[in-house]
Amino acid sequence: MLLYVLKEDVKEVGDSNNTELKNTKGVPVLNYHFVYKPEEETCNQEICHPESQFRTHLSFIKDNGYFTPTMEELERRIREKIEIDTK
Repeated sequence: MLLYVLKEDVKEVGDSNNTELKNTKGVPVLNYHFVYKPEEETCNQEICHPESQFRTHLSFIKDNGYFTPTMEELERRIREKIEIDTK
């Protein structure tokens, strides 16, 4: 399950000691801020991607055999319980 925390709800930020730094290196993350349908709406944010571009990116990842772990698989990798494909 993913949970989202709003910036204004964060009261304090502290250091975490539950992850080994060496396990967090080398895991690329693809992050999209806003995806929109140009034929139905406009995007007034700084970082926007039309839906067609987003779909092209996802198709590239799938067609080229990239492994996309679930959040549970990623957490298990960070805790050194499983290996993740290098691609």
